[in-house]
Formats: sequence, C-alpha cells, structure tokens
Amino acid sequence: MGFGGVERESNVCFVEVVENRSAPVLLDVLTKYVLPGSTVISGWRRAVWRMRVLFLKGESYLFWDPDTGAHTNTVEGMWNCIKRNLKQVRKIDEGFDSYLSEFMWRRIHQENYPKLFTSFLDAIRDVFRAAHTMHQKLKQKKMKN
Repeated sequence: MGFGGVERESNVCFVEVVENRSAPVLLDVLTKYVLPGSTVISGWRRAVWRMRVLFLKGESYLFWDPDTGAHTNTVEGMWNCIKRNLKQVRKIDEGFDSYLSEFMWRRIHQENYPKLFTSFLDAIRDVFRAAHTMHQKLKQKKMKN
C-alpha cells in the first residue's frame, strides 16, 4: 500500500510504499517530505484520528483542521491518476516502488512535457556528473594517503 501527499501550490508530490498505515509509519514518511509547521490533511480517517490524539498537542504537524474546510481532493486526484496509469501497465507487482518514483519524476517535470525525454537525459547526465566528480575526489584522496 502507498502513502503520499501533494503540495497544493506547486503540485509537487511524494508517494511511498508503506507496510501499514499506523501513526508511527505515516509520521516517518511525513518527516521525510513535509516541513515542520505545514498543514497535513489526510484522507485516512482512522490513521488521522490516532495521529491527532498522539501528535496534535505541541507538535509541528496538524492532521485535521475542521475550521478551514480543508479537503483531500488534490491527493485523491493524484491517487486516481496513479491507479488509472497502473491499469494500463497491468502487472506491476515487483516494480511498484519504481513505478511510484517514475510517477513523481514525471509530475515534477510535467511543465516540460514536450521535452520529457530530453529532461530525463539531462537528469541522467547530472547524476552521472555528480557521481563522476565524487569518484574523482575519492580517487585523489586515496592517492594522497
């Protein structure tokens, strides 16, 4: 099963495979992707209520704000998009994590959609350059020792 979120202003998202939806598991994911002081709105009512009781007082995360009329349409729309695309892929048992990573990458680069493949190659180039630079520095460090 997955857990994810969407930043409404930028439409940037995160999605991660989780073992269960317990408060500690979901909080681990949230602390990876969500800045302290952010408002988190979740569609999973039971998990939300557990977290509300455990973490609302004095913590940085707010999981429920009935006063604002906040809704979960944005994140539910993201999950609908993921599910719709998964149906096209059909069998994805072993590659679900990779599929979610690809989904997030495509979503981040959606404004550059006509050049999506070029953006992908640019990302590979950037990662390769960083890895090559790191390798060269380690090599030089070993030579000095």
